[in-house]
Amino acid sequence: MQRERKSNVRVLAEARMEMRLSPQDKALINQAASLRGSNATAFVLASALSEARRLLGENAELRLSAADLARLRTDAGNPALSSAALQEALHRHRGLDSALASLFQRLDPARHELTGFDCGDERQNEFLQRQALTQERFDLARVYVLTDALVPSRVLGYYTLSAISITAASGTAPPLPALRLSRLALDRSLQGRSLGALLLADAVLRSAEAADIMPVYALLAAPRDEQEEAWFEGHGFRRFEDQPAALFLPLASLA
Repeated sequence: MQRERKSNVRVLAEARMEMRLSPQDKALINQAASLRGSNATAFVLASALSEARRLLGENAELRLSAADLARLRTDAGNPALSSAALQEALHRHRGLDSALASLFQRLDPARHELTGFDCGDERQNEFLQRQALTQERFDLARVYVLTDALVPSRVLGYYTLSAISITAASGTAPPLPALRLSRLALDRSLQGRSLGALLLADAVLRSAEAADIMPVYALLAAPRDEQEEAWFEGHGFRRFEDQPAALFLPLASLA
């Protein structure tokens, strides 16, 4: 009975795959599978698992040159309050009363409505509406939202934090733990009021709290364009010499 059930599952999986593939794609997969001595379904599954492991590995690690790694170690012991804009945002956040501070919350599908959020960037909207809960469920990231005081279920902004290891490109040094600010977005209705900086301040303070109880060398950001890059640099994030895709913010003295 169990063998028959497995056979039925396999037949169903193959039928679903065939329905979604063009004849050309199906032929290509069958040819590749035959080189591996496998059937198409097993080949596709193995390939998907391999790609998943590769992608998860890349997402959890940032490789730095020796010079960038040395700079990170040096700057990790220095205060990050060199940016007036960041200082102001942190001061504003720390000055919030308890009612306003409570508007920054961990994403909860039972409490928060996501479909109405619009920051003007479809990629950011789609992440919140379709991927954020999955990343939470699989512990890939923590998602925090800024909610509306008058309509508590309404999300006005969000950001994500995730763990990442910083390693030497040479592979000779032990990894350094860090946090990554992968996404930060504010609803169109609030843009232009410096509330994006308040969202950033919330992310920085949560990261600094983590750094107070465990080793966290920095908060990393990956700007999507030059405008975002300039905004993060204006709030204290620093460039690596040999890793242009990432910026870093030392977390010393921020807790």
